Amino acid sequence: MSPTPVVFPTPGEIPVISKRTLLAGSFATTALVLAVLVTFQLVATSGLGSGRSPGQGPRAVFVESSLSLGKVPQWQVLELSFPVQNVGKADLVLQPDVASSSDQGRASVKDTNIAPGSTGEVSVRIDVGQLEGPQKVLFVVKTNDSESPTVSLQIEFDVEGRFWVEPRSIALGAVAPQGDIPPRLVKVRWQKQRKVVLKGVTSNDTWVQVSSRPFAEGAIEGVDLELTFGPFEVDSQVDYSRSLRTTIEIETNQDSNRKVLIPVTASLQRAVVMAPRILELGVVGVGQKLHDVIDVRSVTGQPFRILEVTSSAPYIRTQVEEVVPGLRYSVKLWIEPLEPLGAVETVITVKTDAPFCEELGCRITGVVNP
Repeated sequence: MSPTPVVFPTPGEIPVISKRTLLAGSFATTALVLAVLVTFQLVATSGLGSGRSPGQGPRAVFVESSLSLGKVPQWQVLELSFPVQNVGKADLVLQPDVASSSDQGRASVKDTNIAPGSTGEVSVRIDVGQLEGPQKVLFVVKTNDSESPTVSLQIEFDVEGRFWVEPRSIALGAVAPQGDIPPRLVKVRWQKQRKVVLKGVTSNDTWVQVSSRPFAEGAIEGVDLELTFGPFEVDSQVDYSRSLRTTIEIETNQDSNRKVLIPVTASLQRAVVMAPRILELGVVGVGQKLHDVIDVRSVTGQPFRILEVTSSAPYIRTQVEEVVPGLRYSVKLWIEPLEPLGAVETVITVKTDAPFCEELGCRITGVVNP
């Protein structure tokens, strides 16, 4: 089939466009342009339902929202960060409260307000502890980005080791000097296939002693560590209220758990205290009743009794009054009209039935004039 020939019009066949035709076309074109402009303006002012045209608000872009860490050992603490960039044209706001799918996960927002073109950061921390096997932890970040009001950050890892210690720390609270503190048990466990060897268990302080016995049950083996406490060496003339801290160190042949540390804390405190411990009377007269008194009280809430109060000098007399029954006593003092006059020094000894607080002492100095 031969192609259809192209026929060009002759000069006499070219249509002539009149001025009226041009004007009509111009008006039609103008109307069309106006219609387009009006439509664009309506879209712009409507902001696609958000009150703002697209691209005018904040826009959160996380460089990475998912991380795969591979194998990690037990008891490791993972600290990671997720950079976030604001590619929008308004301030990006990140809510400071970041939800986590795991109790081991914590997150914080470094900058809650990120200017356009700037970069912020969401920091996360995962305490692996004695988790086992494949793990997935999600963190949910809330933003003012209308396109991404919530962003999920995901971290995956596989916990190896199969070695665990329970508990990981021991807090004894308030203890009395040389008090009777019940022993505490620390369980050290591993799977037999790990072939763990304990190279040693030590305490960094003499007030904690450690003994051990083997444990085996099915595919699990290990040791039970028994911790005993005390005695505490203290000065009977000093009221104690101080913190104690030591560490139990477990050494193994495992690279991932070569040294396991167990902190042990306590607050050493007497059950009964006396104040003051040193009393300076100044110049006093013979037979004068002293306004200064010695306060003896329970700090643990356990009742006690004062059995006896004695003075090393016969010219200073004492009298005990019960302020709060069983919990607080006042020891009042006065000077007997006895020799010698001049500088005096004595020790008031208070005997109680409180355990490990049988004797409390107060040193008294002063000058007696006739």
